[in-house]
Amino acid sequence: MSNNVLKQLKALRAQVRKYKDTLDYYEKLFREDGIIDNKEQAQLDQLNASIERIRNNISERETKLNFGNKVVNRFSAVTEGVGDFINQKDDIVNHSLVDQDAVNSTVTPPSEDTSGEATSSNPTVDTAPYSGSETWDPITNTRIKTLDARVQSSAFQFVNKVQADLNMTIRVSSAFRSIAEQDALFAKGNVTQARGGQSYHNYGLAIDVVEITNSGQANWNADWAKIASIGKGLGFEWGGDWTSFVDKPHFQMPFGKSVSELCLQHYPDRARELY
Repeated sequence: MSNNVLKQLKALRAQVRKYKDTLDYYEKLFREDGIIDNKEQAQLDQLNASIERIRNNISERETKLNFGNKVVNRFSAVTEGVGDFINQKDDIVNHSLVDQDAVNSTVTPPSEDTSGEATSSNPTVDTAPYSGSETWDPITNTRIKTLDARVQSSAFQFVNKVQADLNMTIRVSSAFRSIAEQDALFAKGNVTQARGGQSYHNYGLAIDVVEITNSGQANWNADWAKIASIGKGLGFEWGGDWTSFVDKPHFQMPFGKSVSELCLQHYPDRARELY
């Protein structure tokens, strides 16, 4: 009987790790856009509730153990955690636990910008949107489609070429950002030095990318030199070449326009405030 309970507790702890890793992954993903909306928060709350239920189940079962088995159980719990750390098996993301409709809606389309500060939600030129092959990642595809139409083709090619040439999957973690989203990131103090209107993201002319590992985790310590070589070959400027604020995940296509010029053109009220 006690051995069965010990096996059940081990399985329940594995479930907690799976839910916790999934929660951590999606919380970070949702925060990449600066704001966690109600649909996203509902997904996080659901994961937290599941973790709490499993932990309560663990506590109930542990009360049934005698002293000796409590010692065995505690030792097992510790060694499982140490083993996961040593073998780097602590990244157990289960994407089926999250409603992917909520994930795919993490980018606010330009037409839904409610900041009230822009004369144009996204200054996309009169060019047909990209109609070629999309990427491996539905999230990336959704985000790229918020960009200026002139950038979309290069962005799709960028992600696909990195996968083909480097055998590496990258995700567009951020594309177009509204003024409100940019201000929210600026307010964090350690994410960006650009206020709303001062970033090429605000005009659909920039993307941030991140490598996604086989376990579904974001790897911010990717081989940026190789990634950048492909991006620059497609016409992007790379934030890793900057000297004042190095931003390796950042790639942009200004088309000869400064952010001050773009801000004056598309956000005149904000331009008067900033410049």
